[in-house]
Amino acid sequence: MSSKILVDEITGKTTAGLVKFPDKPAWRIGLSGNQTISQGSSLADVAFDNSSSENCFIQGGCTLSSGVITVPVAGLYQVNTTLRINSVSANYFEIYITRNNVSTGYNTFSYQLIGSPNSTYDSGSASSVFSLSASDNIRVEVYGGGDTSYNVSQYSVFSGVFLG
Repeated sequence: MSSKILVDEITGKTTAGLVKFPDKPAWRIGLSGNQTISQGSSLADVAFDNSSSENCFIQGGCTLSSGVITVPVAGLYQVNTTLRINSVSANYFEIYITRNNVSTGYNTFSYQLIGSPNSTYDSGSASSVFSLSASDNIRVEVYGGGDTSYNVSQYSVFSGVFLG
């Protein structure tokens, strides 16, 4: 006697033999317009706000508030950002991905330094694997060394996925 398990019919999470993960925590968000940064001597949050345009989404219990993603479950997460920066007059530019707003101490954040950025526009990326607890938040922060006003372009993205 043979038996057949019909996973497709039981869970509804496969299509043509491919397993789907609609409940897996993940996000890819952008900006609905350029964000002007008026900066003093500290890091400034990038206020990602667009999760509904083409190729942008939030799923699996992740939440977005003021550009900050809060994760629903503990585990390892791959987190990435690519930023386009416009009208920079700084000697350098820094991109941070921080956990729970901690940007001090070695190896507590992901970091990218852009030395001598182009004054019209430039871009940079940062990525890392983070060990996050449930309800931890993850954000992108920027700093233009010596610059008080520039903007983060709407071509910028912030993404992450739960690895396990």
